[in-house]
Amino acid sequence: MNPAAVIVVTLTLSLTSHVTCFPYLHGGLRAEDGTPLDTVASDLSDRLTKMTAQLQSQDTLITDLKTRLASVLTPAVVFTATFSRADIRGLDDQQVLKFDKVLTNVGQGYSPETGLFTAPEHGTYIFNVHVARHPSDTENCVEVDLYRGLQHHVTTASSCAINDTWASKMAALQLEKGDTVHVQMRSGDLLLGNLHTSMSAIKV
Repeated sequence: MNPAAVIVVTLTLSLTSHVTCFPYLHGGLRAEDGTPLDTVASDLSDRLTKMTAQLQSQDTLITDLKTRLASVLTPAVVFTATFSRADIRGLDDQQVLKFDKVLTNVGQGYSPETGLFTAPEHGTYIFNVHVARHPSDTENCVEVDLYRGLQHHVTTASSCAINDTWASKMAALQLEKGDTVHVQMRSGDLLLGNLHTSMSAIKV
C-alpha cells in the first residue's frame, strides 16, 4: 500500500476513535445523560442559592427563639428593696416608706429616693410586703398599706397581737405603664429594718 494512503487511513481511524469516545464534543461539554454542562452548573447554582436562603431563614428563626426563651426565663421587671439600717424610727401615719437598700431592680422600676415603684410596662405584677415589729415595741400595732397611685388602697399588712413579730401581704395588680405603687405607714412609728422589712414585685 502507498505510504501516503496508510497515513490517511491512520488519521481517519484516529479521528473516528475520538468522536466515538467523546460523542458530544462537537456540541459542547455534556453530562453523562447528555445535558449540557453549563445547564447543569446553572441548576446547581440555583439550588445552592435556595439552600443558602433556607439556612439564613433558619438562622433568623433560631435567633428569634433564643430571644423569646431568654425573655421567658429572665423576668423583664423584678425588684426587691429593704432598709440599710436596723432601727426605723420616727415614722408618721401615711408616711411613704423609702426602702433605701435595693437588692434587685431589673427594669429600673423602683426608686429608693421616692419609695415609688413605677411600672415600666403594661402587665400583671405580683407585690409582696413584709413588715417586722421592733423588739423594743411589743405593745403598739405596726400596720402598713400597699397603695396603687395616691388614692387606691390595695391591702394592709398588720402586726398587732402580742405574739406577732411580723406580717406579710401579697397582691396581684394589673398596671399600665407609668402606674405607681408604694407602701405607707398606717400606724406605729418604729420598725425593725435591714432585711426584716421589705417590698418586692415581679412582672408575670
